[in-house]
Formats: sequence, structure tokens, C-alpha cells
Amino acid sequence: METDVDAYFAQHDVPSMVSDLLFELGFHRPKDVGKFMSTFVDRRFRLDGSPGGKQRSRTAVLSDVPMEDDFSTVEVRAAVNAMGADAARAGSLLEEARTLRRKYREHQPRAPQGGEAASADKGGSVAIAWPEFRADYERLLAILGSPQVWAFCERRLAQLRGLFEVHEALNGEAEEAEALAAPPLPRVDCCVQLARALAPCRVMELFRRRVEGEDAKGAEVAPGKTLADLAEQLGRPPCPSDLTWDADVPMPSASTLCGVFSRISNHARGQFLAEAVLASFGLLEATDAASGGAAYAEYRLPLSPESGSWGDMARWAEEFNVKSDRARWVIQLPQAAYAGLKERRSVLNFGELLENAFGPPTTASMEGAEKRVALHKLLEDVCAVELAAAPHGPQALGAEADREPSEWTAAQSPPLAYQLFHAWTRLKALNASRAVAGLQELPLRCAAASAEPLACGYMLGATGVSRCGSLPEHAPLQYLFVLDEVDVAVSLSSRRSLGGAGGQGAQAFSRLLRAGVRVSLCTEDPTISQQCDQALALEYALARSALGLSQADVAEVALNSSARCGFPELRAPGEAEGRDGAGAEGPKDKSIRERYRRGRRDAEAALLARLAPLSAAGAGAPAAPKPGPASSRSP
Repeated sequence: METDVDAYFAQHDVPSMVSDLLFELGFHRPKDVGKFMSTFVDRRFRLDGSPGGKQRSRTAVLSDVPMEDDFSTVEVRAAVNAMGADAARAGSLLEEARTLRRKYREHQPRAPQGGEAASADKGGSVAIAWPEFRADYERLLAILGSPQVWAFCERRLAQLRGLFEVHEALNGEAEEAEALAAPPLPRVDCCVQLARALAPCRVMELFRRRVEGEDAKGAEVAPGKTLADLAEQLGRPPCPSDLTWDADVPMPSASTLCGVFSRISNHARGQFLAEAVLASFGLLEATDAASGGAAYAEYRLPLSPESGSWGDMARWAEEFNVKSDRARWVIQLPQAAYAGLKERRSVLNFGELLENAFGPPTTASMEGAEKRVALHKLLEDVCAVELAAAPHGPQALGAEADREPSEWTAAQSPPLAYQLFHAWTRLKALNASRAVAGLQELPLRCAAASAEPLACGYMLGATGVSRCGSLPEHAPLQYLFVLDEVDVAVSLSSRRSLGGAGGQGAQAFSRLLRAGVRVSLCTEDPTISQQCDQALALEYALARSALGLSQADVAEVALNSSARCGFPELRAPGEAEGRDGAGAEGPKDKSIRERYRRGRRDAEAALLARLAPLSAAGAGAPAAPKPGPASSRSP
């Protein structure tokens, strides 16, 4: 690249000088790296001093760099030797945390043979036992509570955000031109509740149409009751929240308005819910490139894990033809499900719940499609299994957590980490059976606001998380999510995401995006939050208006949503739902932004790899930090 330079710079090793400058600035004032560099670039390359000099200089600089060259990163070569013992120890601990994730993510159990079924207590033939998992999980929480890890991750995240500002200063115009020249990317709503997928006006229109139509003929929607009877019981006109079910709370009774409109198994056989879901499918299918980008959605299909629940879901989907090329199912297991089923005496213990949840699909994969046609058709559209934390559910692992699932007979639901581990064991056994049958594996996902469940999901190899209220303030988890490309789906409108809707949530989203977290936008509960037909488009519009996102930023968020979604045709070549960093082995990233993100992740991973041996050489193996909660900042 040819440009005017000072004589001093022309006679010296410019890369080394820039490296030293960035290190000194990043070490002492990491939050100022981006501002300093963007100001320096604007000043240094405004060659003619004219108002248009800034635009001319960036164009000239970029035009001299071939698009296939890697111009997206700056390697700070002096950092490793100058960071000191604390940074080396932090790097070693973070590498240990990543090793724990790989241990669980890459574990491959033996598939059940012949008529052998997965044991409800042992999770098939998964070799990792509960005591080993508990020790690993407590070790991870101790790592995340280390003061050295917190300080290191905060510094690295600040530098990543600063370097992103540098990247925008250098490449912003080229990125914008590149994004505007490309057709709109498809957008995937990676988290939307099944019963709350319609705008409230459409839900109420469905209610009014039913009251004026079938109810006028005396049609029963519950034993001995019509819709008018159920509405009269409220003592006031019904509202959308009376007709739609929040999947985080126990399932409503089938003889209530909410049960009639939100349940699959009721007196109406789930017909009203099917009509609402099919209407939301129609809105998805109406979107295309001309309307700003084709929309797809992954619907959370809540599973009430009692006997026959899989059969009810399969029957409902087949009877009402609830299917779309734009929709996939994520089977959602609510943390509070056990307490509700135990209260109704639908299950005797937690082991029975696990058998109800994972037994039927495991058996179906071994029997073949000819024996369970409806269930196989449903499973064709299932793309993941998710555990959702209850808003105030238990988290701490007490002595009772050492029980086997068949011994958990208490009335309250187990902690989410307990449920996540035992669901992971069953899911591993299920995926082993699916692999034998030539079917794709079902990845694990986690929906939680607090840090401990997110940390547990990370260690167990979850490919995606949602809600994430604690993530913007939890530096170690955020840094690990950047390194291992954990997908994060959040909403700017829903109270479930990022600690609540409003300006604070928008700023948290901006911090995650600038740091390099693979974050995407979702809707969560359109009936309550966005309250319009095109809820996902509203999320993107809100992000642009509240945060001033560029077209390249919007394209990155859209690309993140499809990177490891349940629609294989939307994934970039080389991306896979089931492996961290799968894109590294695929074709070279095409856009400037993709190349920048890939370069930064590789540089951070290389930095940790170089720091870990320094810690071992300087002070032996790193000592275990004092255990503490992962959700709170260490002093």
C-alpha cells in the first residue's frame, strides 16, 4: 500500500511500532483504543485537507488492498511477554474452561443395540457420571469467579470493542457498499413462543370469530361449556393474555380460555392453537427479499413430559397440517414442568419425566418411520432441544442433587444445572440412536437470564442461548462466548431478554455485538411484546433506530441468525449446527465483516494458547481459585 508517510516511519519497523503502541494503549487505557485509532486514521489519511478528504483517503487505502488478503487484524506481538503472571494465569484458566466444554461437547456415547432402551437413570451408555460432572461444573464456576479471569476478560473485551471501532473507521464505507450491493439476507427468528406468536389484534379476532360462529351453535370447547360460558366466568371482557399461555408457568387447565386457545390436548383437540399458528405461518411466508428479507422462525414447542405427550403433539401437527417450510420446532422443557406434573400426580419422580421426554423419540429412531409415522413427521421438523429456566427457579446444587433422577420425589423442581445434565445425557443417547438411523443430531440449547445456568449450558456444549440478562455484565462468559461462537438470541422488546426492554437492553445488545458475540434478534412473545404482524422486522427497525446500526451491522445480525439455525439451506457453507467454529473448516468467509470477526477470534484463541504455557512455566499448574457464584463480580 503506497501513501505519504513521515520520514521517521519510513526508516523504522512500522509493524513493530504499531504493535507496541497498541499494546501500551490497550494495557493502560483499553477503552480508548478505538477512539484513538479512529481519530488517528481520520486525521492521518485526510491527505488534501478538504471536507471530502476522509472519504477519499479510506477509498484510496482500501483500493490498494486486494479483497482476498487478510487486512482485518493487527497482531499485538509484544502483549504475551509483557502481560505478566496474572494475565498468563487467566489465559491458562480460560483454556481450561474451553477444554471442559470440548469434553462434554465431543463426548460420544454408544448407541443402544437392538431392542435395548436408554435407561431412565443412566441416560443410555453415557460414560460421564454425575459426580464427575458436578466436580467439573464447580470447577468452571470457580474459574469464572477468579479475579484474574475477570480483569483479563474485561481488558480483552474492551480492546475487542476498540479494535472494532478501528475496523469501522478503516473499512466502514467499503462494508456499507458491499452490504448495499448484496440482496437482503434471510432472517431467522430463533426464539418465538408457540402460543404467543400472533399479534394481539389477530388473537382477539380469532376469539370473536369463534364466539360469533361456532359458539352461536352451542359448540362445546370444554365439557359442558362454550366459549361464551368461559368468557363469562372471567367477569370482564377477555384480553390477549387471557387467551395465550406463558410457557414459563405451569400449563393452564384445559377447561379455561387460556387452555382452549393455548393447549394442544383439550376438548377441541388443539384446533384453536393450530389456527393461530397457521396464521403466523402465513405471515412468515408472505415475506421475501422485496419486503426486506425472507423471514423464518424456530417455534418453541413446549413439552409437558407426561405419558403420551409426544403422541399428542404428533397427532396435533398431522391432524391440522401444522407445517411450513419457513418454520421449525425447538422442543422446550420448562424447568417448572416437574413441579406441575408432580402436583397432578402425572409423574412419580424426575426419572419418569426424563423417560417421558426422551424415551419416545429414542424408540422411534430405532423402530423406523413405518411404525410411528406421525411422530417421525413431527421429528423431521424438530431442530433442537431447549431447557428453559423458571424466573425464580432453584439454581444452587445442594446435597439432594446427588440423588439419581428416580430418587428425586420431592414436590419442587430440581435446579436447572441438575436438569441440564440429565437432559444432556438423554440427548446424547438419543443422538447416538439418530446417528445409527442416518438422522441429524439435535443440539442442546438453554434459555436463562442468570449466569449459572448459562455457564452450565456453555460447559455442556449448548450451541445457542437466549434471554441472557446477565451476559452483558459477565465478562468471562461473554469472552468465552466470543471464542467458542455460542449463538445468542435476544429481543429488544421482550422483558425476558437482556434484563428487560428499553434503552438498557439496547445498549447491552450494542456492547455484545461490538465485542464480537454472535448475537441475533428474536421476538420471544409477539402477542405481549411487539404486538404487530411483522414482529421480527420491528426488532430490526428498533435496533437500527435505537443504536444507529449500519447496513453492514444489520447484515451481520441477520447472518448470525442463520449461521447454525434449523434451516440447513440458510447456513453458510461449512457451518454446522453441532460443532463450535465449524466455519473455520469451510470455505473462506466472503464479506469484509466475516473476515474481520474470524480474524479476531483466531487472534484471541492464539493469544490464550501462548499464555497458557507461560503460566505453567512460571508457577506450575494454576491453583484453583476460590469457588464463588458465577453471576457476581469478583472483587
